[in-house]
Amino acid sequence: FIGATMYTLLACADLYGEKINLEVTFPAMPTIGELQRKIVEVFGAEAAACRPQGYPAIDFQIARLQIYDDVLLKWADLVTGTQLHEYDQLYVFQPQSPWHIDVQKDLPPPRPPRAAAARAPPAAPHTPAVYDTPPPGSRGGADRHDHSAYSQQQHHQSHHHGASPATPHGVSHINATPSAGGGGGGGQ
Repeated sequence: FIGATMYTLLACADLYGEKINLEVTFPAMPTIGELQRKIVEVFGAEAAACRPQGYPAIDFQIARLQIYDDVLLKWADLVTGTQLHEYDQLYVFQPQSPWHIDVQKDLPPPRPPRAAAARAPPAAPHTPAVYDTPPPGSRGGADRHDHSAYSQQQHHQSHHHGASPATPHGVSHINATPSAGGGGGGGQ
């Protein structure tokens, strides 16, 4: 059990209209394939745990991954493992469907996945509330929230920005279907 450090990344996705920002941990820096498998596993369990009544059970899928570039202060497609640094913020786009549409909101502070919380001693329940997060570049109080790895990120990664970035709304295709799949229909 020597050197039991974990490599943590922050991944946010929309689940049933709410942004969920989770701490995803690995024994070492993951490959893109390992990262994708773990995100599908963690968010699949999260989706099953928070599925509203009347919604179908669906398999969590990744259409595209983006990473927040702390140097350029913008979102970029994640294409290689060399882009990853511990505690980087990722955004997971899913295929658009009548049951899933990405919404533009600020990202909430990250938290551990429910599956990890179930193994831990009981604590105050997490509410799926949307936190007020200052816009990127602002030095608001978002970094003062005590959210496990989020607090560690602020303490250990002083070169990172002080607030969670907003949804990659600067990307022109955020509300467009990210993959070549069908456009959906049945709405407005």
